[in-house]
Amino acid sequence: MTITDRGGRVGEVRARIALSGGDDVGERAALWDWLHDEPELRGGIAWEKPPPDPTHLGGAMEVLTVALGSGGAGVALAKSLVTWLQKL
Repeated sequence: MTITDRGGRVGEVRARIALSGGDDVGERAALWDWLHDEPELRGGIAWEKPPPDPTHLGGAMEVLTVALGSGGAGVALAKSLVTWLQKL
């Protein structure tokens, strides 16, 4: 899993979460469900399909994006991810 910050609209920061290895589809769905149970993150979770990379074969994998604001969503995301990873 990799997490990177990426600005969207002015004043918006989104965390991008990409999973690799194992059952990517099942793990992405499980993480989506897990994060949707977090009240601080609801409404800020979306799928993003990055543009294709001409240097790699195959399609680009979707990444999960989470909007982070000043309301503690970053802390909620970090805690939720740690708990989710410990359950794997």
